[in-house]
Amino acid sequence: MNEALPGPGEVATRISEIVRTSKASRTDLHKSFSEGALLNHYLLPAIHHFVSQLDGMDPDRARESLLSESYRAMPAYASGTPARVSRHPFEKVIGASAQSVVRRWKSVNPTVKSCPDLALRTPCPYRTVFEGKYFSPGRTDSGRDCVGDQHLPSFLLPRLG
Repeated sequence: MNEALPGPGEVATRISEIVRTSKASRTDLHKSFSEGALLNHYLLPAIHHFVSQLDGMDPDRARESLLSESYRAMPAYASGTPARVSRHPFEKVIGASAQSVVRRWKSVNPTVKSCPDLALRTPCPYRTVFEGKYFSPGRTDSGRDCVGDQHLPSFLLPRLG
């Protein structure tokens, strides 16, 4: 990944440029926010390249293996959505009150579908879930977000079976 990403001093500038030009484009909306720019401009192509180099893999099998929230906009790299097939009674939110959970259970939509940013499945020899985060320079709440998101795999992993 280090080879695919610009140096630490350039990342924020490059991400800002990608976001700015993508917002002006009608076709690059999947890169029009910081996390999307990082994932779709840099990481998805790099992961695809890495997977295609594994024993028994090639670019087509790597594409079949890779799932991305942006698969429609990135068809050369990913074949489908990483969204969980079955719905789940709990959300990806830490600290949701019991009242809010019960209220949702009694609503028209009592379950939710969880979706990581990227995932790897068969024919890749690895089953992996990627939840990417991009923290803008100077942001003070990034530690809380990073720690808080550690619970996500319990909602996302069943998709890869």
